[in-house]
Amino acid sequence: MSNYEELKRLYPTLEAQECGNWDAMRGTGDPIADQAEAANNPRIRSLEKGGLLSSRPQRPSPAARIHPVISAGLDRARKIPPRFDLVGLAGVDRVYSNTGRGLLPYGPYAHTTSELRAEERDRLGITPGEQAMLDVEYVHALEIADYGGSPSGSVVLHLAEWTELDGALACPVVPGWSAWRIAHMVALRSRVCYWCDSCSKAALEDYLLVGCGGTLRVFATCSPCREGFDRDTESGGLHWRMNDDWFHATGCPSDEWI
Repeated sequence: MSNYEELKRLYPTLEAQECGNWDAMRGTGDPIADQAEAANNPRIRSLEKGGLLSSRPQRPSPAARIHPVISAGLDRARKIPPRFDLVGLAGVDRVYSNTGRGLLPYGPYAHTTSELRAEERDRLGITPGEQAMLDVEYVHALEIADYGGSPSGSVVLHLAEWTELDGALACPVVPGWSAWRIAHMVALRSRVCYWCDSCSKAALEDYLLVGCGGTLRVFATCSPCREGFDRDTESGGLHWRMNDDWFHATGCPSDEWI
């Protein structure tokens, strides 16, 4: 039996998706079906009063199409094929995904993987062996995504340094992650503005996040372009990712804390 056939045996939703049996997918309660639903209807988790966990529709930069320069840039971006690569995400420890971790004490250095894994064991009251089983399940989810069997959203990084003849670097959104989270996790160090092609001596600080259906597009943006976009757009119409150390310095908290 091939590896792919074994995956279909372990995850019936994978075969249902391959056959286009969407009714079966909706009725399985399978994590893969949940991931498909999340891709088609992106939502972001949030904490409400009393510590209750809820979710709300996620649509980064709803005013993007209203701004003529950004709208034209989106049309150009859609013509660039995505070049999917799961290698980078596969090399990231599962503990950096959405595990429910809250904000950790802010410090001058990023919290280590060992610290985050110890925090998870203490918070969940699990043993190292039980934690290892969570890791195994996570690896299975990545294998499915790598085979292309997991219908998911994606993050496309429109950075000049990561765009080649065969397309712009992209990453699928696998279970445990969100497009928003991947955009915050990746170290972005572009020097070229997507909008005006200006080249900076230092890495750019601002990255525009625009939701396009199940795809989150990330655009390197120079300071003058950002200032112009913000000036011409109502507050809350555009969403930005800053190149600061807050996310890592606070332990890469789960989405509801961002």
